[in-house]
Amino acid sequence: MEQLDKPMRRVGGELPAIGPATTADFAPLIKRFGQWWYFHSCLRKQARGDGALFVARGYDGGPLGHGFLRLEEAEEPEISAGLPGIPLITHLQVAEAGQGVGSVPT
Repeated sequence: MEQLDKPMRRVGGELPAIGPATTADFAPLIKRFGQWWYFHSCLRKQARGDGALFVARGYDGGPLGHGFLRLEEAEEPEISAGLPGIPLITHLQVAEAGQGVGSVPT
């Protein structure tokens, strides 16, 4: 069983970072994940204050993953009825899943 209390391994002296996306992230996100329409929509919603697109950046600053925190009411009636006014994390995606990204270092 893996130990979850191990410190994260540092490469080049820096840890990967997670933070809100900026317009500078648009091209690298599209290059890595495709879906230009999705990222365009997320950045528009973020600019309006209706959500936040978060990007996990690797040691080289490139995107390793992303997720959107939706602050608008859910479009799905079942979710909207059951969780009114609750922010939702949507479209959580990690690049290179199964290749060490998001795993516990050994």
